[in-house]
Amino acid sequence: MIKTERLTIQKISLQDQPALRRIADDFACSPYAAYDLPLPTDGKSVAQFAASGLFYGVFLERELIGYICFHEEGDCWDLGYCFHSAYYGKGYAYESCKALLASAPVRRFTAGTALANTPSVRLLERLGFTLTGTETLSFQPGTVFEGGLFQLSRSSLYRELTSAELAAVLKTTHFSARLLTGGLFNTTYLVELPLGKAVLRVGPVNRQLLMPFEHHLMEAESRVYRLCAAHGIPASEVLAVDTSKTVIDRDYMLVRYIPSKPMSQAELGEARNRICRRIGQATAKLHAITAPRFGRIVGPGFERWSEALLWELSEWETLGYWQEQHREAEILFEKAIPYLDEICTPCLVHTDLWAGNILISPEPDFAAIIDADRALWGDPEFEFSSIWWTLGEEAFWEGYGKRLSGTYAARVRRGIYHLLNRLWNSYVYQMEYNQPENARKEQELALKQIEELKDLYEHPEC
Repeated sequence: MIKTERLTIQKISLQDQPALRRIADDFACSPYAAYDLPLPTDGKSVAQFAASGLFYGVFLERELIGYICFHEEGDCWDLGYCFHSAYYGKGYAYESCKALLASAPVRRFTAGTALANTPSVRLLERLGFTLTGTETLSFQPGTVFEGGLFQLSRSSLYRELTSAELAAVLKTTHFSARLLTGGLFNTTYLVELPLGKAVLRVGPVNRQLLMPFEHHLMEAESRVYRLCAAHGIPASEVLAVDTSKTVIDRDYMLVRYIPSKPMSQAELGEARNRICRRIGQATAKLHAITAPRFGRIVGPGFERWSEALLWELSEWETLGYWQEQHREAEILFEKAIPYLDEICTPCLVHTDLWAGNILISPEPDFAAIIDADRALWGDPEFEFSSIWWTLGEEAFWEGYGKRLSGTYAARVRRGIYHLLNRLWNSYVYQMEYNQPENARKEQELALKQIEELKDLYEHPEC
């Protein structure tokens, strides 16, 4: 049994047959009935539903107002639901589905609904599902429609806070908090406090899955933001950060809310060139900040750039994930050491400056750089091994002040950086985010990068 703020969710029993029939009869009168098969509500079927252990009733006080069911498909469960129309528009479907998904023993889910069933599509999107495909279907004579195929993968690192944990972190009971979707590593809330709006980012659970450097991300991020503030680079303003794990057993950071959208969601229009030029200028400023040693912001420092990367590669080896690719990467890396060590000045590199980590204000204009937790001291060109949006933006490079180097040494270095990022991404998608398909794609790209590096070594003149 699961209790939410308003509802009780429990496995159905044969006693629930009359209520299930009322829900099915009500849905049969719905304009969306043509997009689904009718639910059988005879005694034998209800008994089978109850025996499955995957068919749940949603109760408001003692009244059954809807049901949620799952169909097992290995380590992935398919979600279904239906609610009596008398209870539409009150958030009951979201509240109950959210609670049940959070308690399920699997972390991957699918769902299907007609694209014309707008309320159902909106519910799935609000729950975090994404549309992955469509198919033409027909359940009733004379009715053909486009069905949407949706998928949700719950990160192994992501877990919402309880109300008590939120109050402990915010040090007040006078707040409102809205969960922000889209995160896979941190759990993020938009909170309203007496001091105004802020964004709360809470670090991961299951920290045994983290890569070694990921254990110190919030400490590193707060240092980077202080450096940005000192050098006039628009970035998040930290209001509080706690990495002691004494308030809750997770790191957390509170930053001032910036009215904005991620660049990946913003319409730039005629302002695009101006905005990209400003982002290029900010990136150049970031890369102009230097330190005496190479390496992660929090962690050991190294005299040589190759030593910093080799340390990271050896740390990753302890995870035992890449196996054959890791050994090939080591061989290619060793050949690249002379070229890596041409980089003599450790510069501040964000390392994750994709369009989702750049905020755009409503005007629109460039507002801030965010999520700098994976920053390091290294080669500025390492920045461009994980982001691609800049490559075709002439205005960005005008603002940045120079193009990427075309020398053989620079091409080797960038090949190594691309490979390291592909290997890192494959681990993160598989072990941290539960996205095996994305992990497989990254592994394939890593293998392709290995071949491209081999070819570059064999034909340096090309």
